[in-house]
Amino acid sequence: MFRPSLSIKSQLFIALAVSLLFVWLSVAYELKHSQAVYQHEVEQATIFQAQAYAENTLATIKRLDEVVLDLRDYWTGDVARFAELVRRRQQHLKDIAFQVAIIDADGYLVYSNLAAPNDRTYLGEREHFKVHKERGGDHLFISKPVKGKVSGKWSIQFTRPIMAEDHFNGVIVVSASPEIFAGFLAKLGLGDKASSTMVADGGHVMARHPGNDGAMDKVLADTPFLRADTPLQGSYARASPLDGIERIHGFHRLPEYGLTFVIGHPVADALQPYQGHRQTVVAGAIVASVVLALLLGLLSRSLTAQATAEAASARSQAMLRSAVDTIGEAFVIYDENDRLAYFDEEYLNYYRDLHRSPGAWTQLRGNYSRRRRTRSVQGKPSAESINGWPIGWPPTRAAIRI
Repeated sequence: MFRPSLSIKSQLFIALAVSLLFVWLSVAYELKHSQAVYQHEVEQATIFQAQAYAENTLATIKRLDEVVLDLRDYWTGDVARFAELVRRRQQHLKDIAFQVAIIDADGYLVYSNLAAPNDRTYLGEREHFKVHKERGGDHLFISKPVKGKVSGKWSIQFTRPIMAEDHFNGVIVVSASPEIFAGFLAKLGLGDKASSTMVADGGHVMARHPGNDGAMDKVLADTPFLRADTPLQGSYARASPLDGIERIHGFHRLPEYGLTFVIGHPVADALQPYQGHRQTVVAGAIVASVVLALLLGLLSRSLTAQATAEAASARSQAMLRSAVDTIGEAFVIYDENDRLAYFDEEYLNYYRDLHRSPGAWTQLRGNYSRRRRTRSVQGKPSAESINGWPIGWPPTRAAIRI
């Protein structure tokens, strides 16, 4: 059986390899580009959500500061009168604050809506007391989460100094639960593995969802938003040091309060639309690769069959020439359109004599008449080349009928 030349097979193989390379390079480019697009969309969404988280918390902070300022104006040292005021206000404060306390200039707790009347607790070592006593000035301070000696609960202290004739006279404290700030994630309706985190500039976790209680004493390090040159908002991707889940994080900072708000989406969930797109693209590329391979395989078979047929035809023609050459007389073949298809050397010699001798033409005509029994032959004035020989037809062909 005839086999196509190595060059044809090589060309088909190269064509297949180049086509497949082009298909899969296109797939790689598309997947890389689409992943970047999907990830960018998620990053922008997390930044927007972190900004919403920051603005929501900012409103809560301002409300707590107003409570601190309002209650401070009513503190005169009369514990009973102040306690009655707090009791009346408590129904309006219970959604954001669970404790109101007064620390005197010496650091002792003189009033708490949670403390027993005879309790006397020293809080002079607490940061939210020392910062006002040592630095001076009238400003809101937001403490790191502390576990209350009286309440036994984790709380964030919102404090301002109490001044008497421009002298430090103690600190007023309004305590809020970190859960108030961690609960914003539920409003966004994100998945169970999404996270929201409020972080102080020193890296202390102020509030977090999920796992708020377990994160209260944690300090983050080597986090992009804690660097000195950090912009007000941005995004990054990394595994959380708190639970190990890899997330795409967006953050928004409130420098005036020393706080950063972070929203995290699990990478697996955030890029789920990309995974669906990836499966579609890869499946399409596999189908295209199979189709290309089949088409080139069919082309290879077709070329093989064509080459085999041409070789068989060449062998048949060679056998015909060999058989005709052994006859020893003029031999000619006409096709179905009465056109000269084949002749041997003897026929050519006869045909050349026609131009020199009318008798030869008559003899040839007679021989031809004996070979034709049922049809007429009409020639056209033309010049043809058959089997490499120039053939000149007579100006007119006589009709020969039997």
